[in-house]
Amino acid sequence: MAETRRRTVLVKRHSAVTRLTHWINLVAITLLLMSGLQIFNAHPALYWGQKSTFAQPWLSMTAVEHGDGFRGVTQIGPISFDTTGLFGASGKACLLYTSPSPRD
Repeated sequence: MAETRRRTVLVKRHSAVTRLTHWINLVAITLLLMSGLQIFNAHPALYWGQKSTFAQPWLSMTAVEHGDGFRGVTQIGPISFDTTGLFGASGKACLLYTSPSPRD
């Protein structure tokens, strides 16, 4: 009976430099995404075109007073819809927000 040997196949993978640069790119893109989200958190509106019309943003996510509480409202172009609990207003966290008084 002939003895069969399994031959191992060497598969050429990416070099260490390629792997390192991919990981550096991943970290850089993650930091850029986090930075962009911080900026959007500070001013949750995006504008379209050559100039910023602050009264009419292309995309905005805000909290508006509604009765005795707040509602999250997301606006994309002329369309507005309620996003309470997801964007703009998030349940109990909105109870901590108070409108500034004239004395402030």
